[in-house]
Amino acid sequence: MRATLHSDFYAARLNIFAGARWRGLRSKRPPPVFGSASCHTLNSKLHAEKRGLFALARNFAGGTNRVLLVRYRPIASATNTKNENDKNWRADPLVSVCARSSDAANLGPVFSLTMLGSGSAGNSALVASGHCKMLVDGGLSARQLVLRLAQCGVTPKQLDGVLLTHEHGDHVCGLEVLCRKFDLPIYCNALTAEAIRCDGLFERVPKAFGTNWRIFRTGSEFSICDVTVQTFPVPHDAVDPLGFAFHAGSSGLGFITDLGYATKMIVERLREVQTLVIETNHDEKLLQNDPHRPWPVKQRIQSRHGHLSNTAAVSVIEELLPGKIERIVLGHLSRDCNRAELALGAAHASLAKCGRIDVEVYCATQSEISPRFRIGETNSDPFQSTFENAFFQIA
Repeated sequence: MRATLHSDFYAARLNIFAGARWRGLRSKRPPPVFGSASCHTLNSKLHAEKRGLFALARNFAGGTNRVLLVRYRPIASATNTKNENDKNWRADPLVSVCARSSDAANLGPVFSLTMLGSGSAGNSALVASGHCKMLVDGGLSARQLVLRLAQCGVTPKQLDGVLLTHEHGDHVCGLEVLCRKFDLPIYCNALTAEAIRCDGLFERVPKAFGTNWRIFRTGSEFSICDVTVQTFPVPHDAVDPLGFAFHAGSSGLGFITDLGYATKMIVERLREVQTLVIETNHDEKLLQNDPHRPWPVKQRIQSRHGHLSNTAAVSVIEELLPGKIERIVLGHLSRDCNRAELALGAAHASLAKCGRIDVEVYCATQSEISPRFRIGETNSDPFQSTFENAFFQIA
């Protein structure tokens, strides 16, 4: 079996000009073009050597003046040799074509996802469109949330709110400080709001803050600016945990983390999404052999109200392959009982078995933000939001 060496990544940046020569530049890290608003992500699975990338770029560019960014990494043999000449090269499944800045004005508003951080110690993601910017969970410290939003070119004052999946600390620990400083609306169901309040998380917040709770019923559908939010229950050991399906324009984003298994209703709600965020919390063997967790904790994690293993998450993905799925973002990996290469390996093996190597797979990490994933374009026309105080119960 081949093992991925994550220690050294390389980027091939191919400058494409009509009738001009092609050249590749190698650097330790890819240029930070993923955060550009003009970045178009192709859902392509590349299996090529370095020379093959030029042919791909030549076919794709069509003579336009664009920059094709391809990340590729060394794949070592089972001996894990570190000899540079012994490494085979495989392209990462993420190819981004970035228009020149002069062409940016011609691009429509983009519906996008950026994972600010995901893992057993904290979770948060930024969902953005042409008119809307919102956080899904706030499980990082307020300082980290502000810093990572800044890397996305977003300030907390630009946020339209924070949506909560459930009340556990690794999803809400940064909210008290963030909301106290910036007076952000919090969208959640009634039981989650009550659990957070009973936990004393917002005891330092003035009473006036109560007007910023936006309480909806589990299973309801509403809009925040130009993004439609569908909510649905998920099985987890929280008071009323949720999953989300976001829709803007003709594109959809599914968001399911912290669930013990996927019900039929969850699968049906996600059939129309192009991008799916799903937890791959643990590797079953690593969890069983973990010396730090007592047996009752292991049973809870593996229960139907616990967390998805790599194998369980892959089963959910396979059920969605007949739908519109184009990209999978793996998240909420256990620090002790999983590794990115195990989660990615399980996903890639499943996709190869199903003949869907075109599906892009990315594994979110705890320590840094992800690329900005372009889900689709949204309408630039005026929108009619269904957000009304009459719809949401003001706590």
